[in-house]
Amino acid sequence: MLRLLASIALRLRGWSICIHANGYRVPLLMHLVSCINRSNRYFCVMHGVVNVESAYRPVERRDTRLEPYIFKNFQNVICVSDFERRELFAMYGERNRVCVVHNGVDIPRGMEQPQRKAARLALLEPVTCITTGGFEQCKAVDLALEVLGHLSKLGRSAKLIVCGRDSVETGSNRALCEQLATDAGVELVYEGEIEDKARLRELYAQAHFYVGLSRFDTFNVSVLEGAAVGCVPVISTFCGAAELFDSGSAIIVDINNPAALDTAAERMAALASDDIAYEQQSCAARRVAQANTWDYVAQRYWEILSNG
Repeated sequence: MLRLLASIALRLRGWSICIHANGYRVPLLMHLVSCINRSNRYFCVMHGVVNVESAYRPVERRDTRLEPYIFKNFQNVICVSDFERRELFAMYGERNRVCVVHNGVDIPRGMEQPQRKAARLALLEPVTCITTGGFEQCKAVDLALEVLGHLSKLGRSAKLIVCGRDSVETGSNRALCEQLATDAGVELVYEGEIEDKARLRELYAQAHFYVGLSRFDTFNVSVLEGAAVGCVPVISTFCGAAELFDSGSAIIVDINNPAALDTAAERMAALASDDIAYEQQSCAARRVAQANTWDYVAQRYWEILSNG
């Protein structure tokens, strides 16, 4: 890495150089390189806002100090959602040379036709939902269980599949969620962290809804992954991916309004009892995923980096 940075500082001329921030130490070094060699264009993609996320999970103290400096001083910044850009502006002040490129999804061959899940709903099977991110407080499995608990009161049994890590580092509240599931009569299945994408797609295909009521989530690619196989998203307004959907393709929830959680459950119940309406919303969600593939995202990056 140091040799690469040295070569950029001393030899490269007229390049566009883009770094994705996962921690801010290397972006800081790249910023210093940009001060030495000004003949290149430099872009930093920010995937989070650690000074907000620190309320929900442990973060590196150095990142909380470096984040405002990187945001204010890096030559060009790319955000993964308008939601993230607004949050950064609100926290650190507005600045020029910031643009948005949403994340995308892979749609492998053989997934061209939507999954017909509505027929299973008509058989009064449990309304099956999936969420990822484990039991991280930020991902709000507890809010998902509150919605599904209300769904149970409306006469539809519910099942929630949880994927992702469960550790202190993620700010886990698993014990709370297990108690909430028991109290609400919701079947809770923890699948753990799944690295096999084919296995994850199978789980998405089993589910009717992707429930992502995040308290703070600058994007959440899993929303698109679920939509790619027809999972209707039930997503928070505090999730960046929500801005790709509308009321015809997702159930979008203001989690700061307690009544909105009950309304989300009622909409899920209505879709669960109407095959045609569910199929229409499922296909609409899938069309959003098809319009936001990684190929499309790569083209957007190419346009921005090539034009400066």
